[in-house]
Amino acid sequence: EATKLCDELEKLVAASPEVLGKVRDQRKLIAEKQGGYERLYAEMLKQVQVALEGDAANGRPSEPGRAIALAEQLRGKYRKDLKEVDALIMECRRRSVMSDMVLVQEGMYEVGSEEGPSPRRKVIVGNFFLDRREVTNQQYKAFVDATGYRWPRYWTEGKFPPGLEHYPVMGVAYVDAENFCKWAGKRLPTEDEWEVAASGGHPQRFPWGDEFVDGYAVTREKGVTGPTMVGAHPDGKSPYGALDLIGNVAEWTSSTTTDAADAVRTLHIAKGGNFFHGAAQCTIASRFTDVATLQLVGFGFRCVI
Repeated sequence: EATKLCDELEKLVAASPEVLGKVRDQRKLIAEKQGGYERLYAEMLKQVQVALEGDAANGRPSEPGRAIALAEQLRGKYRKDLKEVDALIMECRRRSVMSDMVLVQEGMYEVGSEEGPSPRRKVIVGNFFLDRREVTNQQYKAFVDATGYRWPRYWTEGKFPPGLEHYPVMGVAYVDAENFCKWAGKRLPTEDEWEVAASGGHPQRFPWGDEFVDGYAVTREKGVTGPTMVGAHPDGKSPYGALDLIGNVAEWTSSTTTDAADAVRTLHIAKGGNFFHGAAQCTIASRFTDVATLQLVGFGFRCVI
């Protein structure tokens, strides 16, 4: 716009060499500033890309969260090409989401158990990403703050107890978990997906094998009165690298069943057991059920996309 204005001014003052000289000086200054603008934009764009991709030569890992912050700054400061920056922000967010998820590849897997409520069978699942860890109080608070949604009963005025930011949110009903997932652009796993992610599709009772190992999960045997920080028991990880699938908090799935005592009553299925269940109740095939709206102590969730 400034350059166009200079064009118009040149036409108007063409008869005045002195004024024309000043206009041309101004045009030169504008061109220099534009060049500086372009250089700064390119430099900042490069910073975003380095943060997103990492720099192996200099030992810098990918930092999607930092890339998002830089891209947002770039968008606010330089409005040269919003489509380019918006696409970059979307890619940063996608990488950020994926950075703490595990990939389960499509295929045919065995699920269920001869001893459990669901018979052993083969199922086909598509590719999906599963949260590596359970949703934390800190993550759930972001949802509550953004939407005004109800908070768990152990919170006070929308705030979780101090020091529990990296502990799994619990006391959430199925509908609460489902609404969080919608807000986050994700969903709850099906029971089959959850079992495949926990077992790798192998017929075993726990993510690490058939025998329960003390210290691999937070169950009643640990003697605690609540869950522990997410990811605190890496030895109990699943074949895909997901943590705390057994114990800590039971996890809602999107699958349902019917109430044996009331055929018209739909019950939602949770998996993995929690800190007050014994190891025998916390196998991969174990199932816990309840109605959609009941907020149960020791029940949380994780998401998939």
